[in-house]
Amino acid sequence: MPHIFENKLKGLEFWQASRIALAESEPGNHTLEVLKRLEILRNMEVELQSSDDFNQIPNVQALPKAYCRGILQSD
Repeated sequence: MPHIFENKLKGLEFWQASRIALAESEPGNHTLEVLKRLEILRNMEVELQSSDDFNQIPNVQALPKAYCRGILQSD
């Protein structure tokens, strides 16, 4: 197999592995967009734990719950 295709294959395999890991990180049948949004919200919550000048932690904690209940969906 030519070298360029081997590199593309490695990139695709890495992308697929990260996508599978993301899908397994949350229970339920969520779209890839929702899973990415949930990951972003988890990271935001961690950052806000150290500095939340505007009291946004309750909002950031409520959003993943709404996604998991199906109240919110990503378009």
